Amino acid sequence: MDICIIFRLGIYKIFKSDNSNGLQQVSVMKVLNICTCLILMVSGFSLAEENDLEKTLAYARNEIFARHGRTFTDPVYQKYFEQFDWYRINNNYSDDLLTEEDRRDIKIILRWERELPNLSDRERTYLREITQTMSKYRYLSEGFSIEKKEDITGDGKKDLLKTNVHVIDGKVLCDSEILTNNQIIWKERLVDPYLGLGKSPLFYPDQSDIWVRFYIASKYAAPKITSIAEYEHISIDFG
Repeated sequence: MDICIIFRLGIYKIFKSDNSNGLQQVSVMKVLNICTCLILMVSGFSLAEENDLEKTLAYARNEIFARHGRTFTDPVYQKYFEQFDWYRINNNYSDDLLTEEDRRDIKIILRWERELPNLSDRERTYLREITQTMSKYRYLSEGFSIEKKEDITGDGKKDLLKTNVHVIDGKVLCDSEILTNNQIIWKERLVDPYLGLGKSPLFYPDQSDIWVRFYIASKYAAPKITSIAEYEHISIDFG
């Protein structure tokens, strides 16, 4: 079976299966001019929720302090964090308890808050989803995995397509691999994937922060498998 491994970030590779149930690469990567078509998203947030983005960012920033047991003079924040099982008041709290990652993320959120008045509605939607992604994954050092099972090699058995998204030394890594009979027959790594989410400097490739890149990875890094025939109209040598 001839297959095409598609990265929705615009990179694809062409492979052909061989008699040993492996994959032989017969064409090198090519960048497609389709990125702008891939980032159109339908927001699941109401207008009221969008208008609360300022509060969402403020809660996300203060949660970093709350995780170390800080108390808040503002009763709104104090009541909010007291509802979580993980919140324990630390009478010996000081900012010295903040980790390097904590200080990085505080700076990132402060930057988001400063840029917020300049964002378009779509950019605000992205920023809300990026904030949710940060809140969900910032305490998971191992990142997360996306797994799919399908017959990739054409032998009638289910193969595993696995993508792990994680952070090492400030870089977002997307490691994808195909396993058949518990053997890795293909693997690929994307580093700091990028899509143009908007015109704000927050989304510039040379200015985007780690959580913008992590969000892009979580939404678009996992490749899909399709037939070569689906992309044969693209000018490329299929071997």
